[in-house]
Amino acid sequence: HDEIKDSLRSTMHSKLIEGKECNEEGQKEDHDAAEFEVEVLIGHRKTLVGHVEMLVKWKGYGEEEATWEPIENVHPDLLVEYFLHKMEMIK
Repeated sequence: HDEIKDSLRSTMHSKLIEGKECNEEGQKEDHDAAEFEVEVLIGHRKTLVGHVEMLVKWKGYGEEEATWEPIENVHPDLLVEYFLHKMEMIK
C-alpha cells in the first residue's frame, strides 16, 4: 500500500489552484498560477450550506499551512485513497 501511496503522491499534481478569477463582466479569466503538489488529504468537512471540503496538506509545507479546498477540485484518485484509508480505520 505504501508504494501505491508514494506513487500517487509523487506523480499527482492537484488541480486545486486553477488561477481563475472573474472579470468585471463576471466571466472567468485564466491566469498563470503556481501548481502545488498534494502530500496528503488530512480531513474533510461539510459546510453549513452542504458543500464538502477536503483539508489538503501541501508537499513542502507544514500542517499549519494546510487549506480547505472544495471536493470538486481534488483529483479523484486522491479522494479514493483518502476514503479507503478512512474505511480501513473503522474496521
